[in-house]
Amino acid sequence: MDTYPFLSNLGVSDIAQARNPTADAFPPNFNVNCKQVWDRTISLLPLTEDVCTNWGQAIRDFIENCIEADLYPFSDLKQSVNDQIMASLMASRKALLKDFTKMLCSVKLGSTIRSVEMNNLGFTLKTCSAVTLKDPTFGQWLTQAPYPRFVVRQEDFYIKQIDASTNLFASKDVDKWSVGYEIVCKQFPSIPGNPLPTRLELEKFILNVLLMPVLKIHRPDGFHHRLV
Repeated sequence: MDTYPFLSNLGVSDIAQARNPTADAFPPNFNVNCKQVWDRTISLLPLTEDVCTNWGQAIRDFIENCIEADLYPFSDLKQSVNDQIMASLMASRKALLKDFTKMLCSVKLGSTIRSVEMNNLGFTLKTCSAVTLKDPTFGQWLTQAPYPRFVVRQEDFYIKQIDASTNLFASKDVDKWSVGYEIVCKQFPSIPGNPLPTRLELEKFILNVLLMPVLKIHRPDGFHHRLV
């Protein structure tokens, strides 16, 4: 029987992991006060032929629905560290969207890479999209004042600080451009049921469980089909 660490960490039994998620298979390490949200999430879940994919989608949709309902998905007593991290990611995401949307309107999006780099204080989340320019003067536009007022950090690398933990950037490598953002978080997530997670487990938890609902809720205007 195949089991999946991210489900085991949430308290999902081996037997439940072998089947599609159901209302009765509510992960015990989630906030019990959000059980009705889980039930509604499961009732609307589009199932695929892959059980693991269905579980992953159910968990992401559940967290997204909790956020929209102003509920804490991980704790029933207080805002847990995971809830705090999600709130921080939400705040940074909302803060950068206006400028990021304007950047995206000047380019044609290609592939997007999301990564997490753990450090001694927490982690840095980075999203980088390869782009094709619609406007050949894009580089000059970035440094215009009073807006958008990017600064040249080094040759062909432009950056704009949105707040203390959030930066937008654009970079050019020969004739290839990429745009994206960095979010710095000075907290470590807590993976339920796993007191000593590896760096890789932390990175996957941040990307797949904490970040994905934030991306789905707050998307750039006109780019609702892309998770950038």
